[in-house]
Amino acid sequence: HRATFVGFFPADDPRVALVVVLDEPTTSIYGGSVAAPVFQRVAERWVGTFPEIAARLAPPDSLPAAGPRPVPDVTAWPAAVAAHRLRAAGYYVEAEAGPALVAAQVPEAGTPAAPGAAVRLAVDEAAPDAGVPRMPDMTGWTPREAVFWLTAHGATPRLEGSGLVHSQSVPPGAELPEAVTLRCK
Repeated sequence: HRATFVGFFPADDPRVALVVVLDEPTTSIYGGSVAAPVFQRVAERWVGTFPEIAARLAPPDSLPAAGPRPVPDVTAWPAAVAAHRLRAAGYYVEAEAGPALVAAQVPEAGTPAAPGAAVRLAVDEAAPDAGVPRMPDMTGWTPREAVFWLTAHGATPRLEGSGLVHSQSVPPGAELPEAVTLRCK
């Protein structure tokens, strides 16, 4: 048996469609019982990456005023991952795309900025052509972001634990080896 569920959101103007297929489910064979809850959890986590949808679910006037908060430090992160992380934190990102690492950010990390403020990322153009890739500091990355970056650069990742990356077997700045162990919690 295969249990399936197909869903999309938002209903009135779909932006995301998702198919969940569970092969040989053990608790039930019905998609509405086993696959639909998976869709719900994924959609709840994903909806926050669409500010216009999140604003409809929780209108800004019903929420307390959000004050300035420290801008996360994304230096030495791949530009695409850094931009994703800043958008998830509520900032508007002005970034140069590509596999290059972020060399600087404006405003600097830790500077208080209001949600929606622009953060400019400058990338290190020499990074992709520097020969041997260097290990970035992956502290705070999601396992998905870390695994994507490592496999894209030819390293084999090994994950221990769950949650965000809190330590790594290779120090930041070292040459990237064939295998890297990431400890999460």
